[in-house]
Amino acid sequence: MEKPVKDPKRSKRSDRPNRRKFLKMTSTGALGVGLGSLGAAAQRAQVYKLLTIEDFMRPDSAYHGDAWETLTPGHWKMQGQALQRDMEQAPDPPFGMLWRRAWKLKGDFRIEADFTVLKPGTGDGHELFGICFGGKSLYEGWHGGGLPGEAAWYAAWRGNGAFGVYDHSTDEPRPVGPEQSGKALKGGDRVTLAITVSPGSFPAVARLTVEMQGAASGRVLLDNVHRETVTEGFFGLVARGDVDFRVDAVRLAHSSARGPAHSLARALPTPLSDLIVAVPLGTTLRQVGGQWRLKILCLFRSEGTEAVIRVSGGEPAGRRWKRVPLAGQAPIITNSFRHHTSVVEVTLPGDPAETDFHYTVWKDGNDVTRDPRTASYAGRLPKLSSPYKLCGLSCHAISAYHY
Repeated sequence: MEKPVKDPKRSKRSDRPNRRKFLKMTSTGALGVGLGSLGAAAQRAQVYKLLTIEDFMRPDSAYHGDAWETLTPGHWKMQGQALQRDMEQAPDPPFGMLWRRAWKLKGDFRIEADFTVLKPGTGDGHELFGICFGGKSLYEGWHGGGLPGEAAWYAAWRGNGAFGVYDHSTDEPRPVGPEQSGKALKGGDRVTLAITVSPGSFPAVARLTVEMQGAASGRVLLDNVHRETVTEGFFGLVARGDVDFRVDAVRLAHSSARGPAHSLARALPTPLSDLIVAVPLGTTLRQVGGQWRLKILCLFRSEGTEAVIRVSGGEPAGRRWKRVPLAGQAPIITNSFRHHTSVVEVTLPGDPAETDFHYTVWKDGNDVTRDPRTASYAGRLPKLSSPYKLCGLSCHAISAYHY
């Protein structure tokens, strides 16, 4: 565990500008980040150009946006030109992490996020919100990662007023260094959380500075934090419990030998497919009036109007899929129970015991089947002949009944 360094001169800012002025200032100017005891020369070298990478000024939606990835998409929504959690899905949701897809950070950097509390929650410390960092996967979220060093860290405010740095290696917040006792926030309070990774005593380690400013304040310093294990990786937002809040903006700055914005100019490629998964439901296969019919469950990344499935017999149709007749179509449904899903009943162009079938899924007129990392792709319904292979869906068991 890294030994924290107490800051004897914790500053308070009572003149923090409002959101729109702050966004304008940080998106156009270069801000200096103080680095404590590193000295004046080091501080001058560490000047970060903060860029507003997300202002969330998009229409209301149950989808968090293409720039983010999460294992729990039902936790998040766009509302009132801000990111919020969907508290209708679960009034006391477990850990949810929302990761920025484009950057896997190394070196020195600073992350800032603006939060507004809408409803503070029970106040027992179970609820929290903050910034997660050092993620090795875009799908870390609900459960902790196991042993220390196998999961991300996060800086967070907790409902009992505590503020600190925590290790997500367990399902409960595991403090890294001492927590600070702070102020419990109420509805309407606004705070900015910031994480700064700056040079340490030797290249493999860093100084980690975590700050909270606004309606509540706090500052935690950790020295000799191992870069590869802790600070390098993806970053994002984290929340747990019944605290309801909004995120108004996220800013990022990165310092490198080739200029402060070098990392931002070389963002990772982030190919996306709007189709998350299409699952043929084998138990729905049946013959009706001499035709074989089957239901296929489609889950999409975002809202839509209509899903269409085209099925070809034998070899896949390649680039000729538009000429293949529609085998089935159904509305895409988003409500309080299910998000961006469609159950399409398709009519197969033949006997499934005689040939393979291939299919593509279309969303609002666009073929969304293809994985953008590949040249072409189509779903496959293999010929039904023994020996059979069975596949279960998620955690559901495969059972056999004998009569």
